[in-house]
Amino acid sequence: RLGGLLRNIDNQIVVQGFSDPDPAVREGVWELSIGRALAVANALRRTGYTDDVVVYGYGDSRFHLLPDLPDAARRAVARRVDIVVLPNPGDG
Repeated sequence: RLGGLLRNIDNQIVVQGFSDPDPAVREGVWELSIGRALAVANALRRTGYTDDVVVYGYGDSRFHLLPDLPDAARRAVARRVDIVVLPNPGDG
């Protein structure tokens, strides 16, 4: 549904993947985060979004910006994908 909804706007869509700083996956942290983002971008395409999607993998680089939660909850929130709708140039 989201892909079909997003195709109705002209804004650029960015999909950002993240992971937690778990040392057990330290070697693959970038691959994991980009893989998450790509999976969501592909799902948007399959569900109707036809414009280009910019995809980023941030690994654990923004873990410190998460809210103060118990460790398990904080790590669960860290393993996420954000869909960002950028403002159009000139929108105020």
